[in-house]
Amino acid sequence: MTDLEFNDSNNLMRGFKSRAILGQPETPGMINFLIRKGIVKSQNQAYYILVGIMIFCFGLAIALPFMFGTGGTTISAEQQKAMETMQTQGNNTPAPVQQ
Repeated sequence: MTDLEFNDSNNLMRGFKSRAILGQPETPGMINFLIRKGIVKSQNQAYYILVGIMIFCFGLAIALPFMFGTGGTTISAEQQKAMETMQTQGNNTPAPVQQ
């Protein structure tokens, strides 16, 4: 087998350091934004707001397809009646429907 050596002095990641190493607080940016804008007064309130927004968005993503259908086309009563008439007569070509 070949002996592999890794060079630990690679400086590719020199620009990315943990906030703890840099001495900055580890508060997420969205929470700082909510506090800075005066929307909330504490980190706990900001977490609750963000969790509430997340739950709302998930609920909306689940509810929207049911509210607006699955994208299928709807048929008017007149079109439905014309299709039933064609089926009983044995004609498979649809008749033009005036709108």
